[in-house]
Amino acid sequence: MEDGNLSTMLEVFAGQLPHLDRVVPPGVRPDVTLATRPDVLAVDVPAVGTLTARAAARMYAALLGPVDGVRLISPHRLRAVSSPAVRGTEWVFGRETTWGLGYSIDDDGSFGAAGSGGSLAFAYPRWGLTVAATRNRLAVGDGDPLQHLRARIRDTVAASAG
Repeated sequence: MEDGNLSTMLEVFAGQLPHLDRVVPPGVRPDVTLATRPDVLAVDVPAVGTLTARAAARMYAALLGPVDGVRLISPHRLRAVSSPAVRGTEWVFGRETTWGLGYSIDDDGSFGAAGSGGSLAFAYPRWGLTVAATRNRLAVGDGDPLQHLRARIRDTVAASAG
């Protein structure tokens, strides 16, 4: 892992977002030192996924339907997971957000999650499409090579679906 500017930006964000320190206290904020510690990599930290982009996309694919004979949830549960359940102001970032059962829901019909440092994974149930991206450079803003990846994917899916 390489730290582009994430540690610095988290400090800036902590001054702007009143609840960030309660969710991600300074001693456990994701940074290169923490992310590369062998003991951290070896344990199952709640709400932290240590996996490849291929594994995340495969997990989302198994939510949509069988993958090598394994389906993680029923079609009925998939509809519940990928349908809006709650809409409101998200507590940490103060943005309007829509949630299904455990995943954020976007207006384009996708559901998924983004991780600290910019990793992302999501699925389009309508098209049977899953997307995931992980990184080895933790950065935000101009230093982030994935900053616009999701928007490009969404634009491409929307153009091909239209």
